[in-house]
Amino acid sequence: MRRITLRAMLPFLLAVGVLVPAAGANAFPTGSEVLIYPGNDSGLNFNAQGCLVDTHVILYPYTAECGNSKNEVWSFHKLEDGYDDIYATYGTGGTECLNVAGGNYALRTQIYAWQCNPEAPTSNEEFRKPEKTESPIGDDWLVPGRQPNTNEFCLNAQGGVHERADIILWYCEGVENEVWWF
Repeated sequence: MRRITLRAMLPFLLAVGVLVPAAGANAFPTGSEVLIYPGNDSGLNFNAQGCLVDTHVILYPYTAECGNSKNEVWSFHKLEDGYDDIYATYGTGGTECLNVAGGNYALRTQIYAWQCNPEAPTSNEEFRKPEKTESPIGDDWLVPGRQPNTNEFCLNAQGGVHERADIILWYCEGVENEVWWF
């Protein structure tokens, strides 16, 4: 069976309006619904594992199993304080925000999809693309906005870009497994 990569599917997803293109190759996609995926042709993207609520976020191939893949299509919502919250709207109408588990800004803390109100997120559900975060290969990093040591940790695919890799906090180093396209 031939595996279809995300890049092969993107023209179709854009044409049918499932995804809205961000305003530029490296633009932080505030106001858009996007997939979040590594900058290689892995065919993987952020996925709230198993279509569950309050679960950890992993890299997984794009599927249409969860109410039109709503556990994989993320919206970026600009907040008054200049940060964004990043959430998925599930088929049941609930929303799940990307969330630094327990507000624990420490090395290897998992990123969860957690029930939330995108209009009033908790501080551990706020993210930003800080100034000067362009990586050496020209892509974007995702940085929790309220961490005590600004820009210390970025979202990272634990152990490299591979299927079922947990998304965790790791030092911002500009390596391939912490560089994200939208």
